[in-house]
Amino acid sequence: MKLLKLSALSILTVSTLLMSVSSVMAEESEETTATITFRPNEGPVTPPDPEIPGPGEPGPEGPVTPPPVPGPFGIWVPVLDFGINDVSSENDYSALALQLPLADGSQETAPRAHYLAVNDSRGTNEGWTLSVILEGDGFVDNDTDDILEGAELRFTGASAYSENDSQLGYRNEFKLDAESGRENIFWAQADNGQFISMLRWGAVADLVDGRNPNITLNVPTPTVGNYEATLNWSLTSGPPVE
Repeated sequence: MKLLKLSALSILTVSTLLMSVSSVMAEESEETTATITFRPNEGPVTPPDPEIPGPGEPGPEGPVTPPPVPGPFGIWVPVLDFGINDVSSENDYSALALQLPLADGSQETAPRAHYLAVNDSRGTNEGWTLSVILEGDGFVDNDTDDILEGAELRFTGASAYSENDSQLGYRNEFKLDAESGRENIFWAQADNGQFISMLRWGAVADLVDGRNPNITLNVPTPTVGNYEATLNWSLTSGPPVE
């Protein structure tokens, strides 16, 4: 009889322990959160050497350090210099190559073909459009206000680079003169064109006597003078409107 009571007590004790463990396990539940915040990158961004990765090699001088591109939504565009030329029967004048500082920290420079760079670090993924227009009367003499009649800028041999392998649209060639309107030349659809994108006209291997034949100024009748024109480049949010 005593043995029977002991067994019943043991069963009761084990049952009570199991219920207690089950009760404790059911109460062990916690919830936490994980957070992250993104904001536009306001600082300027330095693009890669336009030759790396690019259509050619950096050359014996080594890589260069291009000018930084303002952020979070900005552009860097080149100044076009066609040099000093003798009046002749020649009609096409190639732009002098860019001279960019070497990346080794020295004061030396190296030639590069022309390019422009877009920085989209807004984080909105809206895409963008870059356009350009030759303002006013085109090429005008700084001293006499005479117009260089019929002068036409020609851009050819374009290629594009995207830092994040985006699909980019661009005009392989286009012309600008005093009569032409604004031209869309480089663009990114939505979800494309983030970070650095570059439009390049040729490579170092294309340069001839320090000039870039992919950007030329055609002048039907060269006239003595010091001429200057203004190109207005505009970067807007969103892809081109069809």
